[in-house]
Amino acid sequence: MPKFYVVNGVGGGFDGLVVEGEVFDDYPHIVQISKIIDTNVNVGDRTLALPTPPRSLFIGKDCLTETDDPGLRQFASDNPFGSLLREGVMTCGTLKAAYAEFENVMQVSLTETNNDFGDKTIFSQYFFNDFAIVMQAVEDNMKQKGDSDADDLVFKLRALKEAETNGQA
Repeated sequence: MPKFYVVNGVGGGFDGLVVEGEVFDDYPHIVQISKIIDTNVNVGDRTLALPTPPRSLFIGKDCLTETDDPGLRQFASDNPFGSLLREGVMTCGTLKAAYAEFENVMQVSLTETNNDFGDKTIFSQYFFNDFAIVMQAVEDNMKQKGDSDADDLVFKLRALKEAETNGQA
């Protein structure tokens, strides 16, 4: 039955890696390695685990520490915010409001264009409740004639976020 071990004292890139292997039948002080696991590297939604060909890699038991948790993990690859419902950008003068509404969250970012320095993000926040109220505040401010008041919109959005955080929304 294969067991998991943490490699210590081999040197090079092996120290700290987790391996799966069995004690070699002919030599009880040697472990035949069947898989190398790097718990610090994720490939897609899994921890990196590389199989080794049979009878190709052996490590002495004195360089291995047995472990119950090999660190193999499979991660959720679903978006915790849910599916994208809508996204867009509204512009009024030098102010640009970009938004993305998902099933569980709405993200709003405000940028201001300054010809000397390009675009500058002045506000970016996730909202978890009352998406309609947030969008109404953005739309009302962006529909003003002439330049939109960036400070006023930032103040409104911060107040909405504070109310949401305090459970008042």
